[in-house]
Amino acid sequence: MCGVKDELINCAEELNINIRVLDKNETADITEKFRSKYIDERQTKGVFLWERLKAAEYLNDPMGWSYIGNFVGDTSCLLMFNDLDLWSVIEINNGNDLTELLGEAYGFEFYVMDKNLTYAVCFNHEDQLLCLGSAKGQLKKFKRKNKKISP
Repeated sequence: MCGVKDELINCAEELNINIRVLDKNETADITEKFRSKYIDERQTKGVFLWERLKAAEYLNDPMGWSYIGNFVGDTSCLLMFNDLDLWSVIEINNGNDLTELLGEAYGFEFYVMDKNLTYAVCFNHEDQLLCLGSAKGQLKKFKRKNKKISP
């Protein structure tokens, strides 16, 4: 069975993109920090992690995933996703590599953040781009510039 992580590794190899798969301890550390900063643990509704995000700015757009690289820019980012009921995290060199990689992989829900978690961005199965931290302001600017309005 090929999971999301295997798919991303294969796509990265085909695209000649350098990625680093975080080990189990690093992944646990990042997911715990993410939950602590961006998830309302008191919220009990919903099955998906994104349903419990704290005050996210959002945009409904099937191409929303393709905008994330612009938020990331030239710095490295972490791509966190649930793969066969386990969280995995991959480090990617920059936003351009992230966009290329996501464009070649099959669709899945994911979270992108910097190492310090100053921002986090989620793209879910409902074609929603959800932004937290400093990415909230970036999405607001993006929506004004592109006249994209969420319902």
